[in-house]
Amino acid sequence: MSARKIFAGQKYGRLTIIRELEPTFTQSGRRRYKYLCKCECGNETIAEGGNLRKGLKKSCGCLEKENQLKPTHGKTNTRLFSIWVGMRRRCYDTRRNNYQNYGGRGIRVCNEWLGESGFQAFYDWAMANGYDDTLTIDRIDDDGNYEPCNCRWVDMQTQQNNRRNNHIVTAYGESMTVTQMARKYKLNPNDLYKRLKGKTNAESVIADLIAAE
Repeated sequence: MSARKIFAGQKYGRLTIIRELEPTFTQSGRRRYKYLCKCECGNETIAEGGNLRKGLKKSCGCLEKENQLKPTHGKTNTRLFSIWVGMRRRCYDTRRNNYQNYGGRGIRVCNEWLGESGFQAFYDWAMANGYDDTLTIDRIDDDGNYEPCNCRWVDMQTQQNNRRNNHIVTAYGESMTVTQMARKYKLNPNDLYKRLKGKTNAESVIADLIAAE
């Protein structure tokens, strides 16, 4: 097949050609044809024609991430493995309904819990930090990543209380979550949330808590 016989609308793996881009050149002067592509997951990516024809480029990268989830440890059917898979998908799978609340906000999974040995590292951390089948994983800082220093195992009630801190508060001309507001003024998020219940003036609540420190 000629290097030029790639047209808009053709599909290679998960990628559909949108249009041809300006070619680049190697040091030897060889021309490399490049194409803007649309992936099935909704992302756009740029691919070289040769890599498309040879099957070396099949997606924007989502296929590779999914393949990394293939188990090599014999714990596929465990609850902990399902938690690990769900954690990664929330952060990297743009097709997930809740992606905007995780990956869409910049939340990531630490490198230690990614890759071929990622689940084993996650498993070891979980076992050493109080995991049992009645608990769920919770990020201490709701704006932070999934990583050992920011994660803990809690019961559902504790996790729901933590989620309450995501409510938006407006004070001093700024709107942010309770957690963010508490961090800004060096306050305890749970104390701020409790004091805000039924109150309309967040500024007075913040001022009272600061004065009590």
